[in-house]
Amino acid sequence: MDPFRIKLARIELVKPAKAGEVEPGEDVCLTFEFARAPISFQVPIWLPRREFDDTEVVKVARNALHAIFAGLADQSENWRLTDAELVELSSMNLRPR
Repeated sequence: MDPFRIKLARIELVKPAKAGEVEPGEDVCLTFEFARAPISFQVPIWLPRREFDDTEVVKVARNALHAIFAGLADQSENWRLTDAELVELSSMNLRPR
């Protein structure tokens, strides 16, 4: 399986994503794009602009993105099939050949 191509597609200043934000200010939204034919999708990461320096924001966003995917991997761990289970399911295929 080919690896995904991951790139930082966009950096934008946006109004705060949190409802009821007391302090005026802006958040920064970094959008990562993932591509591996035929799949392509984007994941936005919102960060409070005032908490991170401009030079640090990409590193912090990458860390947040990693945490999201690590959480998804943990959450879906029980979906993983063994090789034996895959072979068994494949042999149960009733579609005409």
